[in-house]
Amino acid sequence: MELKTLRCPSCSAIVRNLTENDTEFINCEYCGSTINILEAKSEESDNQNLLLDLAKVEFSHKNFDKALSYVGKILEDNNNNKDALWLRFNILLQKYEGELFYSDSENDYNSYFDDDSDNPYKKYKEKAIKSLVNLFRISSDNERNNFLRKLRKQEFSKAIFNSITVLEKLNDACSQTNSEILSSVLPLYYRSDLDARRKKISLPDKIKNQISQTETNLKKIDSESFSTLNSNYLSDLKTIETENLSKQTYSKDTNLKKTPNITLYLLLALLVLIIFLLLFI
Repeated sequence: MELKTLRCPSCSAIVRNLTENDTEFINCEYCGSTINILEAKSEESDNQNLLLDLAKVEFSHKNFDKALSYVGKILEDNNNNKDALWLRFNILLQKYEGELFYSDSENDYNSYFDDDSDNPYKKYKEKAIKSLVNLFRISSDNERNNFLRKLRKQEFSKAIFNSITVLEKLNDACSQTNSEILSSVLPLYYRSDLDARRKKISLPDKIKNQISQTETNLKKIDSESFSTLNSNYLSDLKTIETENLSKQTYSKDTNLKKTPNITLYLLLALLVLIIFLLLFI
């Protein structure tokens, strides 16, 4: 268990000057006591495991604030504790019952980019995302994929996969591009493009560039997934173009029907004039 900090057994102060070379003894910078690194790490590890167990118990009883308090103590000493980061994310998720992540039911390309201006739980959502991002930053690719599978199964976290913003943050946290994340975010980019085309709205250049970059990255690491997603996108795009063309044709026909027949009016006017002349001249 990697510890960047530990508590002094004598004064309980948090010692923050640990380095990779500290393998035997160091002196507490507060009380001056000599600390046996191996013993202290072992004791600290036991303490963190105990706090984690207590947090899980409180979480199971829906005592979310107490559970968060225990998790906070763990992360204060070791902010790379994967179990604690994952637990804090889930505690926040359950505490606010899915209000942290929600998707717009309407087709709107803006909805995929998480406009949180009207979200009263914004600060708690940011904490949850931060925990998840830190977790992905220190995890292996296999571990990340395992977390992603769990996120898809959990009721309150499914909406994460409707958020380009969150998925991009998770991908940026990875040491190398994650195909699972890119395979999730590319369809959202495609949907944003298709929704904009339906509404005849031009996507910002920034988003167009992001779509192109995501396509390039996914094609490099998972060409099969890219081909499937791109094929579906092109099929949907063709359907939209056909629908738009049909609407344009219908609009033209309707306008033609509504356009007055000038020739007919002229003939009627001429006929009225002839009748007038015959009657009064």
